[in-house]
Amino acid sequence: MKLLQPIDVLVASGLTYIATMPELFIRFVGPMEILDAIRLILPTLTRILPKLMPAAVGLSIVQVGALILHASRAEFVVLPINVALLVLALFVVWGRSRKAPIASR
Repeated sequence: MKLLQPIDVLVASGLTYIATMPELFIRFVGPMEILDAIRLILPTLTRILPKLMPAAVGLSIVQVGALILHASRAEFVVLPINVALLVLALFVVWGRSRKAPIASR
């Protein structure tokens, strides 16, 4: 959404914080989220470059930033989503680093 939709459409859909941020930043965040998702999935599927798993660490950091942003703006409706995504990302970090590391080919 942050990559392709117009800013006013994003704001109208409930992402009100976007109106206060530079458009270039929002357009940067969109592709970075997509790249992190790809970096999170491909090493598991292909068993090539499993060291790319730290994408989950990056996603965790993004969610901590999102929690701080939304809490500071009193957007408490969004916080459970950010907490859930943070827990999932940390679970992947734990699982792939301790419980079931990905073996290289």
